[in-house]
Amino acid sequence: MRSAQDLRDAFGLTPAEARLAQALTRAGTLRDAAQALNITYETARACLKVVFGKAGVHTQAQLVAVVLRGADRSVTGRRSSTHS
Repeated sequence: MRSAQDLRDAFGLTPAEARLAQALTRAGTLRDAAQALNITYETARACLKVVFGKAGVHTQAQLVAVVLRGADRSVTGRRSSTHS
């Protein structure tokens, strides 16, 4: 799994956005990720939309793939700074 700092550096995520991306990967559902982070589902949902835009993905599955194995052009259409 990519570190929160790597996600922040690669996609310009805030610390909270990076934590949500990681929590979603561990929890499996947005509702469970929100509960793990002690935030409301609505807050998590709003944050997730921003994360999608910054990471260049459209689904939770794509985001999980980015977090687990790193950015890949076939998944996001973007390259992370770690692959330059």
